[in-house]
Amino acid sequence: MEALPTTTEVLSRIRERRAELDALVSALDPASMTHPGPDGWTPADHLAHVAAWEQSLVALLAGTPRHAALGVSAETYDAGPDAVNIEVHRFHAGRTLDEVMSFYRRAHEEVIAAVARLSDSDLTRTYSSFQPDEPGDDSGAPIVGWILGNTADHYDEHIEWIRRLTGKEAT
Repeated sequence: MEALPTTTEVLSRIRERRAELDALVSALDPASMTHPGPDGWTPADHLAHVAAWEQSLVALLAGTPRHAALGVSAETYDAGPDAVNIEVHRFHAGRTLDEVMSFYRRAHEEVIAAVARLSDSDLTRTYSSFQPDEPGDDSGAPIVGWILGNTADHYDEHIEWIRRLTGKEAT
């Protein structure tokens, strides 16, 4: 069995992947950031989405309702990620680029602080140990998977989507 990463290693991976996302975004001008692709999403929409899920991770780790952090109803949250993503997109679609960028930076600061508060042994705890009242199945997997799934791995997904949307290749 592969050893789980330490909190320091998790934070390093989050920061590394976020640096790549930030570098991609910093190479875009405001017009590119707000130009929608065929699916109607702009690069700014992708950043608001990432930030919303980071806030939900902060809520997860704090034991508070994730749906509230995402800005969706409990019913929408229970309907699954696709329904949540539609509502998150609708909620943030009216924000200015400056508002989105502020939200994106603030959410990241909050998630880094929340993860930094965890001990290495906390990373082995299960989802339900953080969210005992949330319905749904807990696979018993360590929380570190959810942490990386809502940060570093999530950044990678959106890096690719933003690259395709803007025609920016990896450097």
